[in-house]
Amino acid sequence: MPEYIGAEVYVSVTVSTVMFWSCQLLIYIISVLDSKSHGLKSACLTCLGSNGNLMVYSLPSLRPLLNVNYFSDVDIRVVRTLDFSNHGHAMYMCTPTEIQKITVSADMCRAQADTQCEPFLPKENPEMPKQNFLKSLFGSGPSVLDREELFGASGKASHGVAKFVPGAALQAAQAGASGVGAELARTRMALDERGEKLGRLEDKSEAMKDRAKEFSDRAAMLADRYKNLKWYQF
Repeated sequence: MPEYIGAEVYVSVTVSTVMFWSCQLLIYIISVLDSKSHGLKSACLTCLGSNGNLMVYSLPSLRPLLNVNYFSDVDIRVVRTLDFSNHGHAMYMCTPTEIQKITVSADMCRAQADTQCEPFLPKENPEMPKQNFLKSLFGSGPSVLDREELFGASGKASHGVAKFVPGAALQAAQAGASGVGAELARTRMALDERGEKLGRLEDKSEAMKDRAKEFSDRAAMLADRYKNLKWYQF
């Protein structure tokens, strides 16, 4: 705000003040508990109290915006490692090997799921290695290779495999299906021919309509021409 240009915020262990240092004019003062504070770019002050409360104050009026009990028991590790960042972010070490991320912004909380990282990078499975010919031929374990395929007999049916022999009922069904298909094809051709004939008939009807309209217009002109003439003027 223009009236607060040049004002400075001072945060100590127990007191936060807003004052003009040039004229030593004190504007606002508020007492806080032992805390670790950091001013955010959104013109607010975030504090962690010794009782485990997270407190947010507006700047420069130091009006309380948020006061919530987040830590039930403040550890010295949390106080030493807690660091606030822009847009209400904060990080601290909850254990000697783990980092906890928190935020006091509702927008960032809703977008928290999109900013979560993955501990592992996705990788494609490697291709299966090619098996040795002798190992697959003389190996005692199961193999995915076909010995007939190795010896060049791939694609040929084994002698023990039964052959499919179509019966009379199947042949009759196939013949009936072929007849139905041919009948449908003929019906479709007949429908196409009928559509073409209807199209030509529509064109002829339009032409007759145009000629009838032209004849009607000429008849009307002729009637208007001889309407007022006497019998002796013909």
